[in-house]
Amino acid sequence: MLRIEDISKINPKANIGCLILDEAHHIAAMATSNDADLRQRFETCKNLAHKSDRLLLLSATPVLNHEQDFLAMLHLLDPTTYQLDDLAGFRDRVVKRQDIGRILLSFKEGANPFVLKTNLKQLRNLFAQDEYLLQLADKLENRLQAKAADTVKIVREIRTHISDTYRLHRRMLRNRRVSVEDVIFDRNITLRTEYDLDERSPDIHELIEEWRDVAPDDKPYYHIFLLFFRASGTWLGILKQVIQARLSNETALREGFPIQTTAFPEGVIEEYPKGIFTAELIPEFGADSVRILTETPQFAGEAEILQSLLQILEQPSEDGDRLELLKTVILYQLCEPLKLQSLKFNGTKLLAEVQQRIKRPIPGDSLPKIVIFTSFVQTCTEIVRYLSDCFGEGTVVSHQVGQTRAQVENNLNRFKKDSKCFILVCDFSGEEGRNLQFTNYMIYFDLPWSPNRLEQRIGRIDRIGRPLKVELTVFAGVDLPDSLHDAWYCLLKEGFNIFEQSIASLQFYVDEKLPVLAEIFFKSGANGLLENIEVIQKEIEQEQVKISEQNALDEIDALDENATQYFKALDDYDARYQEIEQLTEDWICDALRFRAINNPNVSALKRYKPTEKTLIPADDLNRNFARVLEEFGTFNRSLANQQPGVKLYRIGEKFVEALSSYIHWDDRGKAFAMWRVAETWDSAEGEEWYGFRFNYIIETDLTKYTEKSTKSKILKRRVDGLFPPIVESVFIDARYEQMCAVEDETLLNILQLPYKGKGGKHRDYNLAKSHLSILDNFIESSNWPKFCHQARRTSLELLSQRLEFMTLCENSVIRAEQKLGKRLDQLRLRFNRLTDQERISHPLLEQELNNETALSQVIIEGIRHPSIRLDSVGFIIVSGRPPVQSEEDDL
Repeated sequence: MLRIEDISKINPKANIGCLILDEAHHIAAMATSNDADLRQRFETCKNLAHKSDRLLLLSATPVLNHEQDFLAMLHLLDPTTYQLDDLAGFRDRVVKRQDIGRILLSFKEGANPFVLKTNLKQLRNLFAQDEYLLQLADKLENRLQAKAADTVKIVREIRTHISDTYRLHRRMLRNRRVSVEDVIFDRNITLRTEYDLDERSPDIHELIEEWRDVAPDDKPYYHIFLLFFRASGTWLGILKQVIQARLSNETALREGFPIQTTAFPEGVIEEYPKGIFTAELIPEFGADSVRILTETPQFAGEAEILQSLLQILEQPSEDGDRLELLKTVILYQLCEPLKLQSLKFNGTKLLAEVQQRIKRPIPGDSLPKIVIFTSFVQTCTEIVRYLSDCFGEGTVVSHQVGQTRAQVENNLNRFKKDSKCFILVCDFSGEEGRNLQFTNYMIYFDLPWSPNRLEQRIGRIDRIGRPLKVELTVFAGVDLPDSLHDAWYCLLKEGFNIFEQSIASLQFYVDEKLPVLAEIFFKSGANGLLENIEVIQKEIEQEQVKISEQNALDEIDALDENATQYFKALDDYDARYQEIEQLTEDWICDALRFRAINNPNVSALKRYKPTEKTLIPADDLNRNFARVLEEFGTFNRSLANQQPGVKLYRIGEKFVEALSSYIHWDDRGKAFAMWRVAETWDSAEGEEWYGFRFNYIIETDLTKYTEKSTKSKILKRRVDGLFPPIVESVFIDARYEQMCAVEDETLLNILQLPYKGKGGKHRDYNLAKSHLSILDNFIESSNWPKFCHQARRTSLELLSQRLEFMTLCENSVIRAEQKLGKRLDQLRLRFNRLTDQERISHPLLEQELNNETALSQVIIEGIRHPSIRLDSVGFIIVSGRPPVQSEEDDL
């Protein structure tokens, strides 16, 4: 895993099997950046993406209003179809998509017949050349005229066909939170608000408002006002630096000297080199903002206002600054888990007791995990220093700019696993790419100006699969009726509704709205923001309708009947985790003789440990199971989602994969011989039944598919979806010269019972090793090869002639022909829409059509005459008595 800044470290000649680019919209934006380094970074990503066997782009970016970046993302996926210089053509496709999406929003299963008829007319006009769609439209219209009830399937077919054929890219999968409500829960945040105790805050607020009232109505001053606003809503050392930079650089520009002289409080004249404050501010606000701050001319009377602000900032706070407020909030949050509610209103004693309990915890003590976010690097440093002094250095770690990747990972690991390390402080570098869903409390020491950044913060705990229950405390500035910070907080909470639902799909609306809000904020202050709450609510509703129209084509696949049934089956299977656990442990513990070890803290978590009796040689254990047996896991997906670092025992997990690999390598059990004692069978000697059990795996035969590539596994999954592999057992009665299938139900029930070893009179005996000679009583050893070949030929003939087997193959062929035929029709339709010149310049679609045609023929033939592969075979003797030589044997 690499940061995008380190992408150049990848060898450009490396063979890349799979490349995953997270937050791909950020990478796409680099394609048209003014920064040459960023454009080169995009080129590096593009080259890696185009040469990798598999590419996965992850992004929450809507197409609407950001076509250029979306085109760049699709160019990474398909450079031939989506060329970077065809932005106008791409925008035209997006406009047409919106027309289609608008229809699909109301053209749904269960819609009113009048609505369906109206939309059918529009669909015919939009897709006049699509014969397949027109046939479906005629079919639906006939059903509607006949007032038939079975229209749901046809409507679904039309929607699915439109999606598959006219979406921007058939490999683009898009789902919004409203589409997966069962796994992404509503934001259940307990929101608390804290206001500054600092007695200086009202005066600071009044002076900033005075500055706003007299500043010129011009964009640079809008920007400077925002800098004052943001800097006054965090650790006030930032505000002091902003004011000093504004004063000092104006002095330098006016006097033309590298050494600046500025009047400071109490009449002290201090000299300092030019740029000392701007260097500290660039990481906080960016070079452009600092340039505007320092180069925009001062207006008359500005210096006096700013010097008054500096005088206030130089005075110590008697009631406690924001850092003191933060300490108090944390102490209050520790009262309940440490059972110190009686000390809640005695801060000094409470702090002393908390410090003591951290050093010497008592049984049952459990410190909650608290994450503190700030927008500023220096603020982060100050918070870490202050809280470390309060609670001890080992209790606090940080995620901040300037740390190496190793330092960040080490800090996060300590915060997650060290019970004494309960506070994580993050600056803006911690707002993306981190999973902090195990957090109990979050504190926003300040609020960013961008709602998108706030969405990223919340996204650290708002994760798939977690019903979010977290207490969030927001520091909202001074408690005054016209408070600037409280107004911004109200706009975020009520206008954007960001604490109740995700605004990830609104990111470009937000980016366009912020400059408008900045101007309103400057001109009208807090009242301007509060008056815009209702405006933003209405605009968001309109934006969501537009996004829904755009997404209708891409989301439609989730409504496909087969997809719905598949997801339901998958979800139902996942809910049977106890059955999965039992069946897995039958193999791991009972057969291979691993020992299950439960987690002492959470009993549902377990790992598996080899013992002296484990039936895997030590060398094979080291080779196949090295470093996969130490961590705890669970078969319960919900529990795995709630417990950070806990493995989920499913396909793909390292231990399960190691077992799977070992099973395929280990040939034990592929061939066996056993004596089964059945209570109902005649115990007389000579009355034994004997015969074979053949287990065959039946799957699509792809031996005629000559193309060998890295996509063979993808093809395998695809044909398995058309014809799922099955296991068929054939029981052969071998007592007669003419072998035949076992048809007697009583005997079949006996033969199909699972193997039963030690214990009880009626059990199974393994005829291996010294007991092989028992077989000579039934078949002469010299005849075994011929005897076994005859049994296998007979079993294959019987299986191939089974009516249910032949019916399965034919029905599967019909379904596969329908699905593959539809896929070919869609490809032909896309190909026919291309002009002659486009066919010459974009030959990949024709090549794909030809490959798909040839492959479809191979798949159909492979299903009609599937591969029948012998998986295991056993020779079974059934008797009412145990074998004579087994009395002293416990096998």
